[in-house]
Amino acid sequence: MSHFKSIYLVIVFMAALFLMSCADVKNLHDLDNTIEDAVALKFDEVVEIKIKPVGNRNWFKVDVPEKGYVRLSAQNVPDNIDLSSYFAIYEEWEGDKINRISDHLSFPAIIKAEEGSYHFLVRDRWDNAESDEIISLKAEFLKEFDPTGRNDTPEQAKDITVESEFQMAVFPKGDRNWFKFEVDTAGIVQVMSRNPGDIELELRFYEFDEWATPNVKSITGRLSVPGALAVHEPGVYYMRLKDRWDNNYSEELIDIKLNFVKQFDVYEPNDHFSQAAEVYSGDTLSIAIFPKADVDYFKITPQSDGKLLIRTGGNTGSLDLVSRLFVAAADKPSELERKSRIKALPCEFEVKGGQEYFFYIKDRYDNNAHKELFEISIELL
Repeated sequence: MSHFKSIYLVIVFMAALFLMSCADVKNLHDLDNTIEDAVALKFDEVVEIKIKPVGNRNWFKVDVPEKGYVRLSAQNVPDNIDLSSYFAIYEEWEGDKINRISDHLSFPAIIKAEEGSYHFLVRDRWDNAESDEIISLKAEFLKEFDPTGRNDTPEQAKDITVESEFQMAVFPKGDRNWFKFEVDTAGIVQVMSRNPGDIELELRFYEFDEWATPNVKSITGRLSVPGALAVHEPGVYYMRLKDRWDNNYSEELIDIKLNFVKQFDVYEPNDHFSQAAEVYSGDTLSIAIFPKADVDYFKITPQSDGKLLIRTGGNTGSLDLVSRLFVAAADKPSELERKSRIKALPCEFEVKGGQEYFFYIKDRYDNNAHKELFEISIELL
């Protein structure tokens, strides 16, 4: 008897646990409401909903205790339902009462939040499907864990120095991290990272003018990390870090390091033909192609017809050096007219005496850089 009694007690205990777990799940299978009637949820509370009929709306609200993140997760989503959500602030005295603060988000749906009340809608993204299957839904609160805080816009850019190390997170999906720093002399700002995980960091540098529209102007293209900016004038510069495609994010912190190298190429700045340094036959130049995508322009006016020979000397590292010849466009002097194809160094160009020419030295695909100086010799044959 004692054996059967033990089995009986185990069954009773398991049944009690089952009933207790069921009691923790709120049945909202017939919910179809408006923002005014949003169901108040507690964080980590599980509710059951259905997306039925077509066009069904499920409004909820949560109270956020402090700065952090709200994460919505769902289980058992039917294959035909493209479950999505957006977050809003309830504006009682406004027309439709909905002040949207996010786009439509796929699940898990995550937003940054401050202390206060937040509403969210759960629906089929396209309102063209329904199902009798039950979906389990849960809202969670995550405390702020990014040491750089809220720096999603240029106006919120965090102050850093060009000789610093810090940690940041790319979280949630689509997160932007803005920073600003000041330099007092010409040089190269290098940005490096460690432990990015699945995040493909994209780096871009900007200038900021609060009175301009738009108030930021990009001064580089999209750069991978490690990446760098050549700074030619003292001032305040901005940079933005993000996942390149905005489809990866992580709660793991990324180590970021900035390093500053004083300018050592005496011909800089010469990244544009308007800044071209004038050279002469017989000159030997010491230059560097640094950082990546650096382009060095020069100009020369030959004294006679002939061939312009450009050669390299010294250690050029992994650079695939090329050059191209130009003249100022006759009808638009602010632009260049090509006078040759791209040629690998050493190379020769046919030139005429008395004509001003421009030429550049660069890495062929702008994906290599070399921090050390090397020589370029110029000779008219």
